Amino acid sequence: MSVDSLTTKQRAKRLPRAKRRESIIAVAIPLLIKKGDSLVVAEVADAAKVAEATVFKVFPTRDSLIQACIQSVIDTDELQEQLLQGRGKAPQDVNSELADISETLRNYFLSALSILRSIGSPKSQSLEVGTRQLIEPVDSLIQEEFVFRFGSADRTKFTRGFQMIFVGTIYSSATRELAGLDTPKTNELIQTLLHGINVRQTDNKNQS
Repeated sequence: MSVDSLTTKQRAKRLPRAKRRESIIAVAIPLLIKKGDSLVVAEVADAAKVAEATVFKVFPTRDSLIQACIQSVIDTDELQEQLLQGRGKAPQDVNSELADISETLRNYFLSALSILRSIGSPKSQSLEVGTRQLIEPVDSLIQEEFVFRFGSADRTKFTRGFQMIFVGTIYSSATRELAGLDTPKTNELIQTLLHGINVRQTDNKNQS
């Protein structure tokens, strides 16, 4: 996009570098999901209402812009904030609490997987982003979330093993949804997971 083309549009306000970076990433993410690896910087500049040179001042290369978009989507700070907001709701039963956590995780994984899928496996691998990078930080957050929401009373039920299966199940559900496959509803997933706990507890009692 040329500088002259900006004369017919309203220029973006002058922003501090950090704010400009955030604004460019914000408009680049939906474009990246739509365009994938064919995204060009000129499109981002046009959407951000800045000159292409301005984008390159913040992101020296197209890959650095893509990397920043990916990191923004997979960053767990916003996920953590959403989980904290869930804690402020009125007390709920176990099923409702699990469903609330599940929906928050599902939305996070869908956003992250959408952008990774758009750029393709080779590119995401070269940028060192994959399943492990998505799940590991989430797993740590969920461990803390289960301790807070369910306390010591349910720790024998919601073991670390269960928590890991819980995260993996939500992740798998999100991948199936993006692939256009039949995906169980949240309540169905929760019931399946809880049923697995009851079966294991019954087996343990029978063996003791």
